[in-house]
Amino acid sequence: MRRLLELIHEITGHGGVEEVMGRFSVELGALEDAYITSRYIAREYRLEDVERFKKVVDEVVRVVEEATGRRGEEEG
Repeated sequence: MRRLLELIHEITGHGGVEEVMGRFSVELGALEDAYITSRYIAREYRLEDVERFKKVVDEVVRVVEEATGRRGEEEG
């Protein structure tokens, strides 16, 4: 996820992308770890953690949509 955000920032130059990468660097790393380990290890998360991750993902999606000019559009 962090590498994708870096690429989006390089391509668009949008400052918001860089800002969320810095503000949520720990959470983005934890989300990457959760994604990778979910294939191999069953783990339970506290509701508070899930809610925090959801807020981070919602903010990242909003900023990426803003940076790319796409608002929930699907290719088709």
